[in-house]
Amino acid sequence: MRISSLTTRFVLTLLLSTAVPFLWFAFFTGDALRERQERFVDAILVTMAERAESRLVNLLEKVYGECSLFRSEAERALRREVSLSEFRDAVEFSPAFHEEYQLVVLADAEGNVLSTISSLAQDRLSAAAREALRAKSVRTQPWFRELIDPSGAALKGQIWLDRHLSPFLHRDVEKLSRDPADFSYGLAFPVAGDGVVSGVMLALKSWVRVQNEIDATAESLRARFGSATAWVSTGDGRVIAHSERERYGDSTELGAGLAVGDSNVGTFEHADEKWRAGIARITAVADPIAWRCGVAADEADLFADSRRFADSLLWITVVVSAILVVWGLVASRAILRPVHRLVTATERIAAGDFAHRVPERGRHELADLGRSFNEMAAEVAASRERLRDAERQAAWAEMARQVAHEIKNPLTPMRMSAQLLLRANRENDPRLPELVERLGRTVQEQTDALARIASDFRQFAGSPEREHERVPMRELFADVERDFAATIESGVHLTFDDRTGDAEVDVDRQEMRRVFLNIVQNALEAAGATGSVRVEASIEQDRAVVRVIDDGPGITDPEVRERLFEPYFTTRSAGTGLGLAICRRVVEAHDGIVELSDSTPGHTVFSVFLPLIGRVGRTATS
Repeated sequence: MRISSLTTRFVLTLLLSTAVPFLWFAFFTGDALRERQERFVDAILVTMAERAESRLVNLLEKVYGECSLFRSEAERALRREVSLSEFRDAVEFSPAFHEEYQLVVLADAEGNVLSTISSLAQDRLSAAAREALRAKSVRTQPWFRELIDPSGAALKGQIWLDRHLSPFLHRDVEKLSRDPADFSYGLAFPVAGDGVVSGVMLALKSWVRVQNEIDATAESLRARFGSATAWVSTGDGRVIAHSERERYGDSTELGAGLAVGDSNVGTFEHADEKWRAGIARITAVADPIAWRCGVAADEADLFADSRRFADSLLWITVVVSAILVVWGLVASRAILRPVHRLVTATERIAAGDFAHRVPERGRHELADLGRSFNEMAAEVAASRERLRDAERQAAWAEMARQVAHEIKNPLTPMRMSAQLLLRANRENDPRLPELVERLGRTVQEQTDALARIASDFRQFAGSPEREHERVPMRELFADVERDFAATIESGVHLTFDDRTGDAEVDVDRQEMRRVFLNIVQNALEAAGATGSVRVEASIEQDRAVVRVIDDGPGITDPEVRERLFEPYFTTRSAGTGLGLAICRRVVEAHDGIVELSDSTPGHTVFSVFLPLIGRVGRTATS
């Protein structure tokens, strides 16, 4: 289907007027839906992050409250209101201690450990191993140096300890572990004695509870988004809890993106737009810790609804476009069928079929056009017939003029000869016998000339019945050579060279013989008495080629070369100008070609191409 065709234009117009607005609507709707879903997704992520943050805040506030009670008992012990044994009992008998706590350590202001209380429920070590890890001093611990300066003054009210491997519970605090039960978090307090800082207290809890909160958050979000994850990170982006344990300790772009600035909540989109996150900062805790709570999911899950909607719109668009194309093709063909009939009729009439007409059905504009076309075709046919009559009359008039002109030339010497004979007879001229002999030959020669003129006109005007036969080229060539045997014996330089072998052609032998006689005779006349003519026959691909070459003056005038094979055209004072025209007609009737291949002074070549047996009907090219 061509781009310039009316059918294509109609279909394109239909698509542009319907499918394009639909596509624009689909794109606009999909874009608006994407924006709305982005806002909705961000709101869900932030809400889930805030819920996780709220649960963690409650957990941390509970820890803070419980540790505050432990600190009160520690202060009484340092003031010696109760003994260290009573302090131990108060901690161990606390309802929450054996459920979640791992260890409580009490030390004096110089860092010497006064009491270590281990939770049996959380302590997975044997008694011997626990005893080996029991600390004698906490002076070297970072949290101790942050709480009390060398003079014994309190530097901070408390210090939150992030997830870590405690040296009080593990021999190797640098080991790689993904088990939340191995990790601890907690609080360190300065403990006042008699009005001054008398010591410090450290309370450690298992990290399992925090990890469980993160796992619960991720599970609730995965009910809707299968790729959802949740985590807790420090202010510098280090992941300390994650629903995927292998992410423990990460400090990648994920962690860096969790810095939400001054806002307590925010969203984060990964640089390559593969996932989105909602983030909330831990708040509402005394001396708040720098934790961030985040939830994230792949955008493929988050925007699955909008993607399905976009896919649906795309398929609808494709189906609608296909329907429009089919409908456009059907409608356009129905509309353009009369136009195609007009085109076909025009081509038929242009090819000469003036009887062809267009069906005149309907009362629409194209039907009116068809009726007008038929009227025009009828008028053209009538005009063509009138033109053919005029051309026939002009042709007969031209032929009559040519015949009269050609007959006049031999009749003049015949009339003069008759007048001379009559006068000699009346006057009893003694030369009468001699005149009869000489003038009789003149009359005979002119009669032969009249016969040749009549033969030329008859052959040109008629359509002879040809007798085709299989003729070896060497025999046809030998016929022509025999025709000029007397000419060769008279001393004319005429040579024949046959290289056709066993090749055969399907021709009318006598007609083709006359063609070669005419061309060779023209070459002899052009070469003159001192010139030479060479006739060559050969095989080129699927054709027999006969070339007649003379060394005469040549035909250098382009106009003469162009008109050489036209009827009645001649450059000589005598002749009908039909010889070469007849040659062309005969050769072309045998599916061949005759042409002037070359003509320069001293070298003129006429070529005749004939198809070999089995190839008659194929177009021959020189």
